[in-house]
Amino acid sequence: MACAMPRDAGPQVGPVPMDVAGPADYLAAALPDVLRIAALAPDTVGGLLLRARPGPVREAVLAYAAAVLGPPVRLNPALEDEALYGGLDLTATLAARRPVRRPGLFDRDNTVFLMPMADRLSPAMAARLSAMLDAGRGNLLIALDEGASAEEAPPLALVDRLGLYLDTTLVLPSDLALPAPAPVVSGPMPATAR
Repeated sequence: MACAMPRDAGPQVGPVPMDVAGPADYLAAALPDVLRIAALAPDTVGGLLLRARPGPVREAVLAYAAAVLGPPVRLNPALEDEALYGGLDLTATLAARRPVRRPGLFDRDNTVFLMPMADRLSPAMAARLSAMLDAGRGNLLIALDEGASAEEAPPLALVDRLGLYLDTTLVLPSDLALPAPAPVVSGPMPATAR
């Protein structure tokens, strides 16, 4: 069932429109609100844990998210620290005769990151992603939980930092009809909303 609640919250979800009939309808009703919340409060929400097997439903949800949030930076679970945090640019350092640092992926602000195979992340990579989210730079993470069973799940250290959860495992591609995406203008949350 598609739900917009933390993973351990069970089946209790917020108000559902009266015309929602099944998992695909619920996903279509919940997805715009979930992404709007993520865009408006990235440091509070952290990101989205999307439980979805590879296929047309997942691709439709990711395309919708890219239309609303902007194109994500796709990460690889095996990325080295230098790619994530940057490092010394040897060529530029030799040319400039002084240390020149090459920025890493996590040096970006207000960026949407996409991590496939989050259910297979090492504890070390989960810690790196968690630290990136804790830095408060307006970054969002969409973690793809592709596990076939409940035992195959992303590390809890990462799941604890992702405030939104959607499960698309019961959604059939033939039933899915998402509304037209509307980009969200994001910015700092007003002080009264914090």
